[in-house]
Amino acid sequence: YEGYGVYKSDNAGQTWVNCGLISAGSIGRVNIHPEHPDTVYVAAMGHLFSYNSQRGIFRTYDGGNTWQQILYLTDSTGASDLCINPKNPQIIYAAMWERVRRPNRRSYGGLTCGIYRTHDGGLNWTELTNGLPSPGSNVGRIGIDISRSNPNTLYAIYADKIGYFEGVYKTTNAGNSWIQTNDGSLSDCYASYGWWFGRISIDPVDPNIAYVIGFDLYKTTNGGNSWMNISYADVHVDHHGLYIHPMNHN
Repeated sequence: YEGYGVYKSDNAGQTWVNCGLISAGSIGRVNIHPEHPDTVYVAAMGHLFSYNSQRGIFRTYDGGNTWQQILYLTDSTGASDLCINPKNPQIIYAAMWERVRRPNRRSYGGLTCGIYRTHDGGLNWTELTNGLPSPGSNVGRIGIDISRSNPNTLYAIYADKIGYFEGVYKTTNAGNSWIQTNDGSLSDCYASYGWWFGRISIDPVDPNIAYVIGFDLYKTTNGGNSWMNISYADVHVDHHGLYIHPMNHN
């Protein structure tokens, strides 16, 4: 749902100031450049109930004083997720999501949903298609993550236009080609609400460990060859984020 732009703290969270993008609707992800903290990338979904052009991927070089829109597709397609290669921050991946909602209509997918990659910090982008679902009207929300220990490995999770689980895809060559994991046990991980969560997270130490963040939580320890439900009775459903401590991945 609607947000009010990006906020920044220079004192470890004691105080915050708004630093723009107030018309960007909901913010899918904020990623800080690993070497230059004033360089920040934002994935913005845009307004929920109306068309607007302030959506897609934005970048600031000056800590949020000014922003540049570096990836824009349509006035109904925003960015749901992004990730940066920690060893080569010029390489960035963006998950784009076509989403239209009205009082009598909810269309959460379309031809412009897809994953894009840049090698030059956002000047030029290429859509990745080799092994991923073909662009189509039934493709919905996408989540993506990159391995911190081996940035050639990424995982992406797809929902269909309604919100049902579509598949988890993995690349070990930086996105040049992808294969679908053995994810039959995840068939109900979204329970038709894939537009409500849609995240995947990779362990910072071991790229064979990854977590699907959905209606329940699922985990693989063998690179996607099998998945197990790690939710329990005392863990409520509907998961939206997961943090793994980089110094203790347990």
